[in-house]
Amino acid sequence: MIKASIAALLFVFTLTAQATSFYTDNRILLEEHERFVESYAEKTGQKVPTVKDYEYGMKLDIANTIRVSRDPKSCGVFKRMSTFENSKGELETIRYSMLSRCPGEN
Repeated sequence: MIKASIAALLFVFTLTAQATSFYTDNRILLEEHERFVESYAEKTGQKVPTVKDYEYGMKLDIANTIRVSRDPKSCGVFKRMSTFENSKGELETIRYSMLSRCPGEN
């Protein structure tokens, strides 16, 4: 009985650690994106854009894609960011949710 309880606790701990790791990986990827955009804005003399959350039906004026945040290396729905220049040459960043590509899938 004690061995079964310990095994169950270890299993739950492993799942919790993986979930925390996936969340941390995604947060790190979003912070990496923001640092890149800040650097890009500084180099090009542009204003750092405010991050806007995407809403269904939102009209996007994308003239040039600057960067799309990387996928976390795990399965699930995660926040992503896309930064682009609009037709006026201004930087914009949109945050949206997307199903990540699961490891092992083509």
